[in-house]
Amino acid sequence: MRDFLFAATDAVIADVSLSPVFAAPVHALPHTTELKQRLTALFGRLLDRAHAAGAADPGVTQADMVPLMCGVVYAANVHPAATAEDRAANARRYLVVLLERLRTRA
Repeated sequence: MRDFLFAATDAVIADVSLSPVFAAPVHALPHTTELKQRLTALFGRLLDRAHAAGAADPGVTQADMVPLMCGVVYAANVHPAATAEDRAANARRYLVVLLERLRTRA
């Protein structure tokens, strides 16, 4: 799941037209509707596997995944770095924080 999230975030950072599509509350075009549904379904399958392996909090749902990804991308773009590569690196760093560093360690 981690690799998928990194790849998805990289794609959204690289193609500025994707972020508004994923963040939009309504679907404007049939093709984008289909793509968003496929992405959400893929997130769901990956999340189900992570739940089954005990690697993801059972309270995290499929519906949480696209908004979380959009939030990471927004955070990476709100203080734009000089290049798309810098923004992608920031997005990856934010993903790591989201995925790993907010947990309490025993």
